[in-house]
Amino acid sequence: MLVAIDAVGIRMGGGARLLLDFLEWLPKVRPEWEWVVYLLPRRCREFDDPPPRKGVEIETVPIGDPALGRLWWLYGGLPRRLARTGADVLFAFGNVASPRCPAPQVVYVHQPLAFRSSPVRHRLEFREARLQFLRALILRGALRSASVIVQTEDMRHRLESAAPGLAGRVHVIPGCVSSAGRAEEIRPEKRRLIDGARPPRLVYVAHPGEHKNHVTLIRALPKIAANYPDATLLLTIEPEGRNSRVDAGYIRTVRRLADELGVNDHIVWLGVLTQAEVKYLLQQATAAVFPSLDESFGLPLAEVITQGCPLAASDLPFARDVAGGAAVYFDPLDPDSMAACVTSLIETPEQLQQLKEETWRRRARFQPQNVAEQIATLLQAALRQEKRGDAQITPAVC
Repeated sequence: MLVAIDAVGIRMGGGARLLLDFLEWLPKVRPEWEWVVYLLPRRCREFDDPPPRKGVEIETVPIGDPALGRLWWLYGGLPRRLARTGADVLFAFGNVASPRCPAPQVVYVHQPLAFRSSPVRHRLEFREARLQFLRALILRGALRSASVIVQTEDMRHRLESAAPGLAGRVHVIPGCVSSAGRAEEIRPEKRRLIDGARPPRLVYVAHPGEHKNHVTLIRALPKIAANYPDATLLLTIEPEGRNSRVDAGYIRTVRRLADELGVNDHIVWLGVLTQAEVKYLLQQATAAVFPSLDESFGLPLAEVITQGCPLAASDLPFARDVAGGAAVYFDPLDPDSMAACVTSLIETPEQLQQLKEETWRRRARFQPQNVAEQIATLLQAALRQEKRGDAQITPAVC
């Protein structure tokens, strides 16, 4: 069986992390299958080429980078390549399936902002228009797919509400957390920053972006520091906003707010971390805080759980789906609620221990082998449906 994976459009962040884990574990759970993976050129993404693996071929798609190029790829380039390679199944990993796919396909939808249920609104109108267009593309491709994979019940509900024709075809498979990351991969400068932070150490692992809600967390920090004067917040934001692929304007807003509130002495700007560094950071943390307003899954939530770190998170459906009883929850729009929740957690050793114990009970669901096995089963089922002629394909609706 030859499986094509369309990852054109994946550039950075949690999507890239999951893709690399899937490319490691899918061939392990189905070693008899062959795989061809379509990626953007290296210059267009912030993750390295996947390491060579037996049975896995990597192809780059230069024209898939601009928005119009992506459309050309989905409607023309991808169908032609699939026909030429004779792929049995397409795993559309980049949220959007091809409306003209010559093979049965399973689409992986992990873009929550196109199906927003939170109060986040982008300040720039073109971003809102882009998300609405993306929503239409996702639904059009999903309705042409044998199955749709999402990572939480919250995302399943959003998709089925937007397109009732998808009912019964949306499958919830949690994201996975790789065990990759050796101690020697921790850069000395990052170790010094982490080890030098004063306890209690509060950690927020997230790329900058409006929906990540760093602003409310910064506003809560003075209230936390009033109870714990040595408290330190460690953020995975570049000190000077040097990363050109993130929202530099948003980083400036966060840093300006920290200056205005006089809390810079309580913040460590860690920058982008490797997997090994994130693992080490969570092991040294007193607690993790996750104030995001919208996620398809929230990979850092699962990372926190697998490292046994106590967690305070947004009281929103996606976070409860992932963390369940392994977290305490706050109103993500209320700095007072956030500060009270975090302060209560820090000062209650019994609760910290209870959360640690709950993380051990939940961590198995995020094991890469378990997740890969579930995905492989759906890919195989899509081919079987096609052969029987009973794949539920609904005419596309925009």
